[in-house]
Order: sequence, then C-alpha cells, then structure tokens
Amino acid sequence: MKNKLFLLAAVAALSLTPLTRSEAQTNTPATNAPSITGGLGEILQSVGLSADPTNYAAATFIGRSLTANEGSAGLLVIENVNNNVGVVAGFDYLWGGGKLGSANIVSGGLTLKQATHPLQFLGLTGWTSNLVVTPYAMLLTGTPTAGTSNNGGLCAIARAGANVDLYNLKGFELGAGIDYGNRTGAGAYNGNWLDFVFTIRKGF
Repeated sequence: MKNKLFLLAAVAALSLTPLTRSEAQTNTPATNAPSITGGLGEILQSVGLSADPTNYAAATFIGRSLTANEGSAGLLVIENVNNNVGVVAGFDYLWGGGKLGSANIVSGGLTLKQATHPLQFLGLTGWTSNLVVTPYAMLLTGTPTAGTSNNGGLCAIARAGANVDLYNLKGFELGAGIDYGNRTGAGAYNGNWLDFVFTIRKGF
C-alpha cells in the first residue's frame, strides 16, 4: 500500500513533465500532443489499480484531535469503483502526541458515499437545484511507521462526513467538507478527530 501511494504521487509529476526542446520543435499535429493523463493508465494498472484515470479522486485534510492538543494532516487517494463505492489509500501525518514526536500512518480501505441534492425540494433553478452534497463513510486499516508506541503494528481509522461540490474546472470537480473520525492502535494519537477536507475528482 505504501508503494502505491508513492507511485500515485509520482504520477502527477510524470504527467506534468514538460516537453524537451527537441520534442517541442517537431511538427507533430496538435491532436497528437501528450495530454495531462498520457501514460497515466499504464502506471496505475502496474500497481494493481484501474487503468481509467477518470475514476479517481484525491483529498487533502487538516484537523485537530477532540481529546488532546494534537494536529492532523494527510492525503487520501480514492479509486471510485462506481457512484457509491471506492477503494482508498491514505497517508496520515500527526503531531503533538508526546515524547515519540510526530507520527506517520499508511492505510487503505473502503469508502461508501451517496450524492444528494438537498435543496431541490425548493423547486428553484440555478445553484440551489444543482448543489451536490455527498455524505460518506470510510473504514481504513493501517500501519504506524513512526512516532507511536505501535510502530509496525495495525491501527484502524474510521471517518464519516460530507463533501460539497464547489466548482467545476475543465471537468474536474473541486469541493470541500468536514468529517469526524476515530483512530485506534495509533498510540498517543488514539481518539476522536475533526478534519477539514478539500477534494478534487473527475468522473464518479
């Protein structure tokens, strides 16, 4: 799972690599120019994920523990199997948990979600009828790799919240939300958390 996260992070850098000078000077028609997702499918497939890059979403989060003076930040990459089910790979960075210092947790699991249009009952046109709010729940298992008394062991991360679609940028949906979570098996970072989440997705 950790290798998948690193490979997915490298995908963005590889897909955005500029053309060399010699490549830029060729007379290749514009229709054959490399796209932002050129070769992405092959890389994703090589690590056991779907070869269709339009099935993916990414989320960053930052938050605080509800039981201690601790902070959280991290990244979630989601392969959407369909409109309701996704496979998640995650990386949590936690700090403020005592003598062992900041902690890293690599995790993976499933997410369930359901898009809703909560203001459609108003019968109005415009943003009220188009507003999309997506409640979701995630259940992840992971391994603390540093900063906890359970390094190398197993931990569980459960999260539930809602995401609001805010802006469509060239087919990519940008959103934000908030979720409530709980970590166990994470040493001093066990307990309840509140995280603010920022998302980008294409497709589902």
